[in-house]
Formats: sequence, C-alpha cells, structure tokens
Amino acid sequence: MIKVIAFDLDDTLWEVGPVIRRAESILAHWLEKEVPEYRYEPAKLMPIRETLLREDPRLGHRLTAFRQRLIEISLACVDNAVGNICLVRRAAPPQLECQG
Repeated sequence: MIKVIAFDLDDTLWEVGPVIRRAESILAHWLEKEVPEYRYEPAKLMPIRETLLREDPRLGHRLTAFRQRLIEISLACVDNAVGNICLVRRAAPPQLECQG
C-alpha cells in the first residue's frame, strides 16, 4: 500500500519560481501593512539568511522554521531602529547584527 508520495521544489510538477515570488510578495505586503515601519527588502535580508543557514544548516530543509526565524530577526531589527516596544520577544542571536 502506498502511504506517501512526495515531491520537492525543483520544478518537477510545476515551475516553482513564480509561486515563490508570489508568496514573497504577499508576505511583504502583509508585513508592511501590519508593521508600517517595516520595509521588506530581500537584499537586506540576504546576510541574515546566509548567517542563519551557516549557523544551522538544518534550516535549509525546514523552510517554515527558517522563514519564521528570518521574520523574527528582521522585525527585531525594525524594533531596534524605531525604539518600539518589542515586537518580537526572542532576540536575534548575538552573531547577527541588524543591517541599516
């Protein structure tokens, strides 16, 4: 009996690039609406992404956890920049510096 059929995100069944770009766009609009001080800038997130994956390579296979951690850190950086009450209770690891 077949219990599971799984496919990875390598364009096996459909082109995944447009799906991911659309999801990123929806996330960006939602974050900017909910946190007006926040600007979703992929280029500024890249150093955080790279550091997260270097520190915990398992996050490369745990995309939900990876995305959650990335958002937490980027929101903490917004919080630091505007001096608001903490938006995120868990602080960024000391190795990660908020980029201007």
